[in-house]
Amino acid sequence: MSQFHTHTGNQLEDLADGLIDTGASADLHPLSPRVILCESRSLAIWLRHRFCHNGGIACLLDTHLPAAWLWEQARHILGLPREDDPLSREHMPWRLFAALAADSPLRSGDGMAKITRYLRDDDTGIKRLQLADRTADVFDRYQYYRPELIRNWSAGRENCWQARLWRAITKGTEHHRVELMDRFLKALDAPAVQGLPPRVDLFAIHNLPPLLLNAFGAIAHHVPVHLWLLAPTPHYWADLASPRQMARKRRDNPHDVTLWEGGNPLLTQWGRQGQIFQDMLLDDAFAVAGESEHFTEPGWDTLLHRLQADIYGAVDAPDNSGAEEPKTPVILKSESPLPTVQFHVCHGTLRECQVLHDTLLH
Repeated sequence: MSQFHTHTGNQLEDLADGLIDTGASADLHPLSPRVILCESRSLAIWLRHRFCHNGGIACLLDTHLPAAWLWEQARHILGLPREDDPLSREHMPWRLFAALAADSPLRSGDGMAKITRYLRDDDTGIKRLQLADRTADVFDRYQYYRPELIRNWSAGRENCWQARLWRAITKGTEHHRVELMDRFLKALDAPAVQGLPPRVDLFAIHNLPPLLLNAFGAIAHHVPVHLWLLAPTPHYWADLASPRQMARKRRDNPHDVTLWEGGNPLLTQWGRQGQIFQDMLLDDAFAVAGESEHFTEPGWDTLLHRLQADIYGAVDAPDNSGAEEPKTPVILKSESPLPTVQFHVCHGTLRECQVLHDTLLH
């Protein structure tokens, strides 16, 4: 039986407080570390500070990134020696750089004419390094979001230049990520699995690739897994269409009145990954044992709060009718010295960082 629990909220502090409270009430050994998986190391540091704020101390917190923790856990359960992923995003560019060397037999193989032509005058190796970095980024995403393609390449069922390059960089490696996850999932099919922690918490994860989500779903058949999901609205918004999609539907069915009522454009255009993730969690094949909500309705006293209220209501509301509007008029607070919503036009990424730094600290 699945022990996968979801906890949804729109405030990071409320989710953190819920995680701390449920951990205190859980039947865990007092000296057993709590495994908490966060999207970034900075978020893990913030969470430790929240533990200190609530209880005065933060100890026995075992924080990791989700993919790295699954890699270590899979090798532990399968009895493999502990080592880093040789095809991680940090390591893979150098394998590709070596595979694309001028004296490499891969460069003269079938289907590599375009690559050879592109690297013909690359005396300094800069183009080869740039190509290796871009290709590594694509291969890294393939492993998470297109594992079936990776399986076909590894089995030699395709012979395009990407497949040949993939087999070249995986030659000599014991396991790549997709193969290891496949073996890990098979091992988790056993009635009892030794070596798993007593509980796993995924904190403020807004998106997980299907490969990783399936692994956590399999782990939940043996130990409790709690997903603390940061969501902008309590409403179902996975089926909201973007303004462009709604315009196409109205063009095809101009007399359909419902097509003239779209969702909030910030949700439909910037929250596509969150929509897909919400659909994955609601799929019948993914069992969820329990759910809880920790939502706080935004106020109406600032421009930012009104914007958040429209997102909270999951509607496009230029007249401020997204969430339930207060019955008495609300006057906006004086937003001085800095307004809650600001727009900065910058000429580059570096300048954006400089302006953000100045805005936050001055």
